[in-house]
Amino acid sequence: HVAAWVTWFDKAKKLEFYNDEEEHEEQPPMPTKPRRRPTTETPEEYKARLTDWEAQKPHKVDVKPQGNSMT
Repeated sequence: HVAAWVTWFDKAKKLEFYNDEEEHEEQPPMPTKPRRRPTTETPEEYKARLTDWEAQKPHKVDVKPQGNSMT
């Protein structure tokens, strides 16, 4: 992150660079949902592909703040 200030009469001498105290972990990308192919597959085949897709979804990553906390 970057911070600075500017007014009509003056501006900051330097930019302030800082990091957040708590680490932010991004969630893994989710695979795209399979599209139904009505001309080449039956509804049962599509449901089987859909259940495979749901099983391959990544689990949510729990981000816990480090250090002192009230909880």
